[in-house]
Amino acid sequence: MRAEETLSLLDSEKARKRMEELYGREQAEENTGRYRDQIEKFKNTYGDKDIFMFSAPGRTEISGNHTDHNHGKVLAGSINLDCVGIAAKNDSSKVNLVSETFNQKFTIVYNYMLETWGINLDDLREIVLRRQQEIPELDMRSAVLTPILPAM
Repeated sequence: MRAEETLSLLDSEKARKRMEELYGREQAEENTGRYRDQIEKFKNTYGDKDIFMFSAPGRTEISGNHTDHNHGKVLAGSINLDCVGIAAKNDSSKVNLVSETFNQKFTIVYNYMLETWGINLDDLREIVLRRQQEIPELDMRSAVLTPILPAM
């Protein structure tokens, strides 16, 4: 769904209800504004493309901070904060990122991802497709919002 269409859908009653489910009645409007702001910034930077919306829930590490990177154990607790991301395909071997928090733009080249982290985007695509077959109602484009927007 294009960025402009998504912005329109954020004004719908279904989106309002979904935001209340996710963030609570008191925080729904503020968080809708966060998504709207990020979509607008994406659109101004990359154009009105078909977008994917993501939300990554926050956590705090009570014990074992950073040990998970070395196959250790962490005692973590969830918090009521999340990071929001907007993405779109660009038909290249580059991932272009804009960090609002760090006020930076940077690019990761696919070969670097493969060589450094062992991340093969083709393998990820296969994993997503296989997962969608296992759980047909799962929309892998988004953690929380995209699945409800097309139905509005």
